[in-house]
Amino acid sequence: MIKINIGPTKTLELDLDVSQMINGDLMITNHPRFDIVVSEASKKIVTLPKDREDTDSYKIQSELMNFLSRAGVVDHSKVEGALSYGALECPLLTPVGDRNVVKAALYCIDKFLQLEEGEYDRVNEYDDSLERMFLNPEDRISTELGDVPHEEEKGSMPARMEYWWGRGMYGYF
Repeated sequence: MIKINIGPTKTLELDLDVSQMINGDLMITNHPRFDIVVSEASKKIVTLPKDREDTDSYKIQSELMNFLSRAGVVDHSKVEGALSYGALECPLLTPVGDRNVVKAALYCIDKFLQLEEGEYDRVNEYDDSLERMFLNPEDRISTELGDVPHEEEKGSMPARMEYWWGRGMYGYF
């Protein structure tokens, strides 16, 4: 949970797992596939795939950058790959007046993560139902072990079919 002051009297609470790095950058670790680094010093947002993630997170990172672009926080034409494998980075836009672009970025990232959370709930629910279907199938789509009759010959090639060396073909003996 992080609190952002908006004006002298209004405070906004965001549901973000944020840790401040030694150089002052903020690392958001809410997303299950990648981490988000917001750097006030270099005015950049960097997305880094998590080490334990075995799927490609580029599409979702790109969706975050599109979301931030539509929100007016970053310039989408400047999204590029970062130095780390699978990472994306984009500079924050320069604010006009006394606006704080880092607070705006944190707010937009929170909104994106709320939208993504619903999507991951649906994906996890589907995975769980698929696992339940395979581990505990319904009676109409399963058979008990031993109920399937065995045939004398199985497979597509008879057991007596052999290769004739030097002739380049198969034949029956």
